[in-house]
This record gives sequence, C-alpha cells and structure tokens, in this order.
Amino acid sequence: GPTLLKDSCSHFEFYATGRQNCEHCLVTLCLKQRQDLLSLLLDWIWPQHDIMIMDITMPDDGVEPMCLAVAQYGAAVDELRELFKDVTTYTKTLSAEAHGLAGNYV
Repeated sequence: GPTLLKDSCSHFEFYATGRQNCEHCLVTLCLKQRQDLLSLLLDWIWPQHDIMIMDITMPDDGVEPMCLAVAQYGAAVDELRELFKDVTTYTKTLSAEAHGLAGNYV
C-alpha cells in the first residue's frame, strides 16, 4: 500500500512498525491549506503553521515514561505550553546550541 496516506489536501499520515524498543509510530502532518486562493488570503489574517505530530508507542516493559517537545523559540513554545500541559509539568527548557542544533530551537 501507499507509504504516506492522504486524508485531505492538507492532512497526511504515515505509519511505521518493526523498530527495536518501539511498537509502532504514527506520524501526522497537519499542513496549512495552500490549495486555494481563499485559504491563502485567510492565512494573512489568521496565520497558521505546519504541524508534525509523532505518536510513538513504546513497549510496556523496561521503558521509563518521558515527554519531549522541540519547537522554535517564541510563540511556538507558548502555544505548546497552552495545548499540552504535560510539557510544562514534566519538562525543562534546554539550550539547542548545547546539543548541536540551531540556536532558534528550545
């Protein structure tokens, strides 16, 4: 079957299995709508961002619970904290530069 499943013009899913220490992975791409002129005009008024959600299911035995978020510094971080309360509760901010990433990520 197809590797990348198209749900709509701006919503795609990818499913993967068979990795060590990972039962399965579901990647969802929620892209801003670029297929028509009205959507492009509305994007000037209410800007949207492309979002990638990775849902990775780990085996129940031997894996510590964890929470991870990677975002560009600024409004994206504030939006993550509002949408996902566990990011604020269980994580701390790390410098991207200290880990070899571009400086505008936290």
